[in-house]
Amino acid sequence: MKHRWIFQIVTLCIAATALGTELNDVALRGLPEWAAQYEFMADRVPLNIRLLARKENLSLRNALEVQNHYLDMIDDAANSKSPEEKFQAALARVESGKNIYESVWNADKIAHADFIVVFDLDDTLFSEYYTCGNKGEKYRDIKLQDTCLNPAYKLGSHSCGNCIKFAPGWKEAIERIKASGGAVIIFTAKRDPRAQRIMKRWMWDADTPFLEAIDGLLTKNHLTLVPKIGKPSGRVRAMKDLQLIDPTLRRIVMVDDSPGHTYQPLNVRPVQRFLPDSYLADGAPSKLRKMYENTLKEATAEIVESAEYARKNGVSFAEAFKPYSLVGRYALFDLMDTGLPKAEAVDLLRHHPDVIENKF
Repeated sequence: MKHRWIFQIVTLCIAATALGTELNDVALRGLPEWAAQYEFMADRVPLNIRLLARKENLSLRNALEVQNHYLDMIDDAANSKSPEEKFQAALARVESGKNIYESVWNADKIAHADFIVVFDLDDTLFSEYYTCGNKGEKYRDIKLQDTCLNPAYKLGSHSCGNCIKFAPGWKEAIERIKASGGAVIIFTAKRDPRAQRIMKRWMWDADTPFLEAIDGLLTKNHLTLVPKIGKPSGRVRAMKDLQLIDPTLRRIVMVDDSPGHTYQPLNVRPVQRFLPDSYLADGAPSKLRKMYENTLKEATAEIVESAEYARKNGVSFAEAFKPYSLVGRYALFDLMDTGLPKAEAVDLLRHHPDVIENKF
């Protein structure tokens, strides 16, 4: 009888363990060759965030943070634990409800803001891989150090990342969005150490670090590979999945010079890539300089106008923004080509939204 009880207890313990989520349950394995460029290989595997959220009853955002902590532990050479142990530690940290987020994340503001604006960092809000930063102070806003941080980044005559130049109007754009009731999130494809090194030097004003002026920061560890996206033989990028921030996709837009980084084209406002070498060049055409100076200003004006329209007309921010989106702009520009002023073209599309494709 005693042995039978011991056997039953052991069986129950094994069954209980089997019910818990393990790394292999949610790891995206068997990835195509293009995934290797993102270092998603061996034990550094991306997770199926939606599956993890369902299995562990987590919000999508918190499930994404499990991946972030897990990949941080994988990258920590001093951590000798197995990948499974690291995954379980990451899961436990998030499920504990304490110190969930590695960097700034104003969860309450993001949850209750009228709308959310996600800014890409590289070549949208600033550039660090350009040549003229070493010419003098007027050609840069931050000098990180005198030598290359990573010579492997050097491409041709380009700087290898020791100077940073901010895009014209970056601060005014963020100020206007926040004043209009929006939350601001930065999403960079940089790895954590590089992103944090820059953030420590970036000041909002003389007394305020940049991180204290925004509501959230996401980095490379928050990029996701989603099953069945693209063809196995295709070269598909790791994505910034906006639905993991706003599950409804009704309050969110991303401003990005590379809109291909997300597969939610109705929630993306594409912008011209910021190239400091062109903007700062001696004798640069005035129209070219004006283009760079208007890029963020125009995008912000469209976002704020959409937020105001949404409030006045009882529609979602995403519905109001649709004519300005990556997909909506095709119809918008075609209407403007007929001679219709931009404001009238936007109004027409808002009253006839089916004109705009809902997908690529």
